[in-house]
Amino acid sequence: MIGQIVRLKFGFAYPSMLEGDNDLLLEPGDGLEGFRFAETSEMGSQDLSAWTESHFSCVLDGDLDDPSVFKSISVYGAERFGTNDAYYDEGRGLVLSDIVIYLIVNPEVGKELSDEAMDDLFHTIVLEVKDSSVTMSFTEFEDYEAAVVDETPERLIRVSSSQP
Repeated sequence: MIGQIVRLKFGFAYPSMLEGDNDLLLEPGDGLEGFRFAETSEMGSQDLSAWTESHFSCVLDGDLDDPSVFKSISVYGAERFGTNDAYYDEGRGLVLSDIVIYLIVNPEVGKELSDEAMDDLFHTIVLEVKDSSVTMSFTEFEDYEAAVVDETPERLIRVSSSQP
């Protein structure tokens, strides 16, 4: 593995959009808060977290404040979900908590991964939960932090990856 490992931790991630076949279906304030994936309406927190983990992906699809810092960025994987890492909140809809994503980052020659540069990585991350007909995107985060780490956990969820 070439590059530096960056761990992005999301205390909370909130849904920002629901799409079906690239058509916007719902946004916050337009009913997104009340949307429930069909198979999940009656699930408890453990089952909902397991279902969400199996339908989870992460893409690099946002805009960096300073793209000149980065030669390449790729998603390596995500930590496995815990029992309460996905739940429905009446005011927010599906909420993801304690989500950890690992990136492989190569800075441009002469650039370094400062705290500011690592915080910039949150601007490009889009967390997604997909079923057969719709994709829910999460781009609003609370209690987030980034750090360069030496290694990743042995068992990770393999997730999608795309270069910004």
